[in-house]
Amino acid sequence: MNRILEHKQIIHVLSEVVIIASVSYFFYQKNKKLSQEIENLTQLLQEQQNMLDKHENLIKKLLDNQSYQQTVMQHKPKEKVKAIRKEVVLPPPPIKEEEDEPRVVRLDEPEERNDSDLDDEIQSELNELS
Repeated sequence: MNRILEHKQIIHVLSEVVIIASVSYFFYQKNKKLSQEIENLTQLLQEQQNMLDKHENLIKKLLDNQSYQQTVMQHKPKEKVKAIRKEVVLPPPPIKEEEDEPRVVRLDEPEERNDSDLDDEIQSELNELS
């Protein structure tokens, strides 16, 4: 009987060793998998941080360039704009047969005009037409 108890006790100890070894192996594999996942995520995070740094530097350069251009434009002296003269040759109107020569119209196109100057010019052209 003593021998049977020893035999059962040995089987019991061996089964506990197998269970402990299995649980240890399971947690070892789980720990290894999680460690690899942490490394992958750390690498991904580092890549994203590098990309953010590059974007931040690019945005700073663009903003510095824009502010520099605005500063240059503010300090640049304003130049007077000269009127551009263009000659336009218009064919004679087909209704009137008395005029056989083409008309020449000169257009002054200054870049900046006052509304009153434009109104006066339109009024004078209307007067010429009537």
